[in-house]
Formats: sequence, structure tokens, C-alpha cells
Amino acid sequence: MHEKIKKLSALVDKLIEQNFKLKTESKSMTNKIEELHRRIEILQTENQSLIIKSTENKKISQAWWRMPVIPATQEAEAGKSLEPGGRRLQ
Repeated sequence: MHEKIKKLSALVDKLIEQNFKLKTESKSMTNKIEELHRRIEILQTENQSLIIKSTENKKISQAWWRMPVIPATQEAEAGKSLEPGGRRLQ
């Protein structure tokens, strides 16, 4: 009977040790998962910032290309350069 109690006691000790290891590993995995979630949030925020900047740059680029060339038109109508000391256009 004594031998069976010792074996059961040793088995219980092993189970307690394994349970502790599993809890520790579980906490470690939980921490890793939380860190991955934080990284995902940071990447999503950075991605949104890049999308916004890209959209802003596209609007600026489109606006620049669509700007009318008014000074050249005014020079042509005046028949001379509008720059100070400019020569008459022929």
C-alpha cells in the first residue's frame, strides 16, 4: 500500500509540474499574441498614413498638371514679355 501511495504522489508531482509548465507556456504565447496584435495595429496605422499621403500627393500632382499657363497667354496677347526689361515678342 505504501508503494502505491509513493507512486501516486510522484505522479501527482509530475502532473503539477507539467501543469505549471503549460501555464507558463500559455502566458508566454498570450504575450506573443498580444505583441503581434500591437504590431498589426501599428502597421495598419502606418498603411493608412501612406494611403493618405499618396492620395494627397496625387491631388497635388493633378492640380499642378492642370494649372493653366496664364502668363504665357498674357505675354502673347500683349506682344511682349511681362518680365521686367523683357523684349518684345515677334
